[in-house]
Amino acid sequence: MDDQGAFLAIGGGLVTIVVVATAFSSFMEGRAVKAEVNSVLKEHVMEDSDSLEDLRKRVDTARMKWISVANRKNLDGPCELGKKVAAERAVRIAGLAARKAALNAVVAKNEADFAKYRSAYRISSWETAVGEPVGNLLTLDGREYRQVTLSKVTEDGIEIRHENGVARIPSDQLAETWHRRFQWNWNAAISSSR
Repeated sequence: MDDQGAFLAIGGGLVTIVVVATAFSSFMEGRAVKAEVNSVLKEHVMEDSDSLEDLRKRVDTARMKWISVANRKNLDGPCELGKKVAAERAVRIAGLAARKAALNAVVAKNEADFAKYRSAYRISSWETAVGEPVGNLLTLDGREYRQVTLSKVTEDGIEIRHENGVARIPSDQLAETWHRRFQWNWNAAISSSR
């Protein structure tokens, strides 16, 4: 390979690294924003749940007092006040329940949007890796491939060209850095964080 070809190969490798780094940076920013929004929304849902439970207890207490007062004779004034308070609290409880449902819907939508974004990012990172020179590659079972170029990235692993031909390497034979890069273990990470 002459100097110009080597220069072009190095330049192409650097361009690929910059593209992958930029895409990964964008992905991480989107992930952090979505995680922060979901965290705040979940916090609001928990606060509203606590408020809702507190109001239910207060309504039950007011109802018990109202029943106690209603059983007495000649006390219509306090009885009407109890009914008014109970009605106001029932309206507040209904409002909090509606707010909780709305926040839960927003959280669900954000999680669905993030799943779409993650899927698109994974596919994009797989496609941009095609043709990338890797150099030498050592699998977990000890096989070494020399002068490796990525041919294809799939859900199950990678396909490569190397100095002796082609090979398909399952993801379970690749180091953790490959798993993070191509997000093969993403679903397991998500389910373990919940």
